Amino acid sequence: MSVNNQHPDYSTFLPLWKKCRDVYKGEDNIKSLEDMYLRPTSGQVLDGMGVGQEGRQAYENYLSRAVLPENFEEGVNTFCGLLHENEASIGLPPELEYLRDNATRQGESLLALLRRINAEQLITGRIGLLVDAYEAQSTADLFIATYNAESITNWDSVNELNFVVLDESGYYRDGFNWIFESRYRVLELVNGEYTQKVWKDNSLDKEYAPSFKGVRPTKLPFIFINANDTNPDPQKPPLLGLANSVLSIYQSEADYRQNLYMQGQDTLVLIGQVKNNTASPVADDAIRVGAGSRINLDLEGDAKYVGVSGEGLAEQRLAIESDRKKAEYKAGQFIDTRAAKNESGSALKTRLGAQTSTLNQVALTSAYALETLLKDVCVVIGANPELVEIKPNLEFAENVNVGDDVVKLITARNMGAPISEQTLHELISAKGLTKYDYQKELELMLEKPVDIS
Repeated sequence: MSVNNQHPDYSTFLPLWKKCRDVYKGEDNIKSLEDMYLRPTSGQVLDGMGVGQEGRQAYENYLSRAVLPENFEEGVNTFCGLLHENEASIGLPPELEYLRDNATRQGESLLALLRRINAEQLITGRIGLLVDAYEAQSTADLFIATYNAESITNWDSVNELNFVVLDESGYYRDGFNWIFESRYRVLELVNGEYTQKVWKDNSLDKEYAPSFKGVRPTKLPFIFINANDTNPDPQKPPLLGLANSVLSIYQSEADYRQNLYMQGQDTLVLIGQVKNNTASPVADDAIRVGAGSRINLDLEGDAKYVGVSGEGLAEQRLAIESDRKKAEYKAGQFIDTRAAKNESGSALKTRLGAQTSTLNQVALTSAYALETLLKDVCVVIGANPELVEIKPNLEFAENVNVGDDVVKLITARNMGAPISEQTLHELISAKGLTKYDYQKELELMLEKPVDIS
């Protein structure tokens, strides 16, 4: 038995989380992982993949020409921008008001923390929050620590969440040096009270009995946040399909660009006896190609170039273009404006049937999880949990297709629908597309009429 043992579900989902994380980090990261995402060709393997061997050199060139689309990274950043186009509304009791501007040890505000939570929900579909206090005796010592999907290695939620193992391994500073340290933090309910242990190099190093304002919690101050719910059971990353599409394009691009390169690398073929084939490469009669060069052949000899056929290039290009459109479509699918905006917390916690995630679900789940965690803290410290209220921004759903909506309204008006120009302006103004009132817009239009020809 070892502290670094893993939950069976963790082992199952880790490769999926890693794939999405790697793609999000971008092209340089993917290329640094080499054959994990781009295998060498059979010819390169036969030529040898050792350092300095011809196959290895060919593979490095093959790798360098590959192009990784940025759909995944751009998608995550765009979705986060939509989620936080308007600030979430946060209500707190006086005892926890300090968390509004200083919620983490890094000094992040609750709004910044919420944005980071949403990013992790989009990248891997999972993050954990821990209200940490160690041996704190006042609420001012509390802060919220985050753990990404890869660092939550083990857990037990039979009846209730009673055991969580967090991998905190990494580089820690020792004076001027940074030393890698294997470190795990274990959260556990022992005899109904919350305890915390730190293991280093598979040996118990420290044990804490955290208290919140002098009170020992009777439940773990930890919550899982998936894209759809707050259950401990992990889910597939919501953008896994997009990550797979991006990697497929990356591999196809490598083949396509390799073939393009080979197209420009024709091979010189000499037919017949070559009179100067034994000459020194630097001699005047050496075999050379290009203007001003010469090749001495017998009377019946011949010289020509042969190259790789380019018949399949057009099909490769079309396949890549098709894959890129599919990737864009998968990113757009994530914005589902039909999703319910008022789903209750209990529904989020118990939902089993949802197969896909939307921005609405991500926003509602993150807000519900953070609100639930803070309410649990209030119960321990004696604050009023009813004062904790987190309402996420959901206006993005209404603004996704604003341009299309305006065109449809104008078309309907032209076809006889009873909609005045002033009403149209009010709708456009409500969507944030103009900062001027109706009269000012009319004046500006007279100064510079719109050319619709």
